[in-house]
Amino acid sequence: MASTKKSPRTSRTRKKTDPPVHWFLRYHVTLWVIVLALTGLAAVVALRLPEQKVVSQPAVPQATAKKVTPRPARIPVIKPRPSLQYEEETRTLETRVKELDLALIQTLVVYGYDPVGIVHGNVETRYRHGHEYHFQHLELALPRDMDALLASLRENIHDLVRDGHMRYDARAKQVTLLVGDLPTHVIEFGEPARAPRSPGQKDACMVIVVDDLGRSLDAGKRLVDLSFPVTFSVMPHEPHSPEVAKLARKHGKEIILHLPMQPESYPKANPGPGALFVDMSPQVVTQTVLQDLARIPGVSGANNHMGSRFTRDRKGMETVMKVFRDRHLFFLDSLTTAGSCGEEVTSRYHVPYLRRHVFLDNVRDEKAILFQLRKAQSLARKRGACIAIGHPYPETLDAFKAWEHLRDPDVHLVRLADLLP
Repeated sequence: MASTKKSPRTSRTRKKTDPPVHWFLRYHVTLWVIVLALTGLAAVVALRLPEQKVVSQPAVPQATAKKVTPRPARIPVIKPRPSLQYEEETRTLETRVKELDLALIQTLVVYGYDPVGIVHGNVETRYRHGHEYHFQHLELALPRDMDALLASLRENIHDLVRDGHMRYDARAKQVTLLVGDLPTHVIEFGEPARAPRSPGQKDACMVIVVDDLGRSLDAGKRLVDLSFPVTFSVMPHEPHSPEVAKLARKHGKEIILHLPMQPESYPKANPGPGALFVDMSPQVVTQTVLQDLARIPGVSGANNHMGSRFTRDRKGMETVMKVFRDRHLFFLDSLTTAGSCGEEVTSRYHVPYLRRHVFLDNVRDEKAILFQLRKAQSLARKRGACIAIGHPYPETLDAFKAWEHLRDPDVHLVRLADLLP
């Protein structure tokens, strides 16, 4: 019987003839795991790479920074900041003049001028179509590069002022700024000098009134810490109105009622609770005013919050002035409209009358507000007295703090009551 056992030679020969197994097939599972792991790691690194570049970007060396001398350019246009509505939004001629102020200030700051040091040779109150505005004559030192300054000023006017223009007289070195065809500023470049005092001119007096107080106690605290007097105009129905009024009384500040009145744009602009409307009966107007006064005890007068519609209504204003007469209060007309009948009605009812001359912060920018304070000082020197109204914006409060050390010592800061006859 034949043996079935295979010989060693036969076995070795068969092994040699079998096809070899490729290394990829033997380790392909392991390789795919490694590939997937590396792909995932690369994706994570790619996603994080931009963030790492921003964080780890080295600062420009000081030596390199000094070599860069960019061409002087205009300051970026200031965008309005969202905030609580303090006043009705209007696009008056006065507002456009302030926008021209800001365009001028932004240009001058880039070219090394100090806005507080700008000399107002003259400030005149003028009227056009019943609208009041301030015509300003300014004196500035000659710049090193007049062409570049004018180009920057022209660009800022284009960006900031609708229908704003400028003209340049090269022979006289004089720039005229205009709203439409109306000149509002004349700027002379030369050697500026301090505006002379008129012979026999009395000491100039200026009052700063801050409207719309009562929404923030912090704003009241910043105002009482100032080294010059400020009149507190307190809203009757704000969350912190009683506290702000108490704080002002404690520090001996003058307090008046900021009486809400119907604006022309109502209901788009809402004057808030305790407001007077032209469709109210005399009895309701009287009751509302008395309730508002009861919320802020100890006031010596009042001024209107908004009110471009109500202050034109003779019947309503007569009812208000009867209350003021009986309470021995004065009325400060904020003049939110050129058609206010406040002066005429107060005269009829023998209520002391004052009027606002300058709004400080129609343009919410600290440098622009400092410029308005300087303008108010010039008006005070020219007229003998000037009343300026601002609001508790952060920019306004910062400007007041800076102005403590910059204001003209010849212009005395007083209270509204000091201007009464």
